[in-house]
Amino acid sequence: MPAQFALLALALTAVTADYATGGIVPALQWTPRRSVLLLARLVVPVTTATALAALLGLGAALAAVAAGGPGLTLPLDEGLDALGTIAFVVAAGTALAVGLGFVLRNTAGGLVSVFLLMLLLPVLLPQFGYDWVAELAQVLPGSGAAYLLLRGVPGMTQTSSVTTLLVWAVGAVLLGWLRLVRDDADR
Repeated sequence: MPAQFALLALALTAVTADYATGGIVPALQWTPRRSVLLLARLVVPVTTATALAALLGLGAALAAVAAGGPGLTLPLDEGLDALGTIAFVVAAGTALAVGLGFVLRNTAGGLVSVFLLMLLLPVLLPQFGYDWVAELAQVLPGSGAAYLLLRGVPGMTQTSSVTTLLVWAVGAVLLGWLRLVRDDADR
C-alpha cells in the first residue's frame, strides 16, 4: 500500500508539474491537439507505474520466499493472480491520479484528494457508525483497492471493487479531459 501511494504521487506530479512551472503552454504548442496530450500523459504514467508495481510485487514475493526458507511456498497461479491484481489496482489508481491532476491542476490539491479518496476516507467513514456513511465509504476507490489487495472490506465483492475502481478512474480522466479541452491551460 505505501508503494502504491508513491506511484500515484509520481503519476500525479507528471501532470501537475507542467501547470506549476508553466510548461503546459509550450507542451500544448508542441502538441496542439489536447486529446493527444492527455492520452500521452495518461498512457506513460499508467504504464510505468503499473510495470513498477508488478516488479515491486514480484520482488517482494521472491524476497519472502528466500527469507521464509523451504517452509514457505508460493504457488505460481496464486502469485500471477496477485501480480495481476496489483497491476490492475495501480493502473486504475494511476489513471485516477492523472485525471485528478488535469482537473485540479495543483499538486498539493491533487495529492490531498488522492490520499483522501484512496486511504483516509475509506478507513475513516465506517468509524462514524452510520449505515449510510459506511455505504458511502464502499463507493470510494480506496475501498475497492483495499478489497482487491487485502480482502478486508465487508460488504464488497470482487465485481463491485473492480467496478468502483474503473468508474472512478474513467470519471476522473473524463473530467480531466473536459477541463483540458474547455479551459485555457494557464488558468
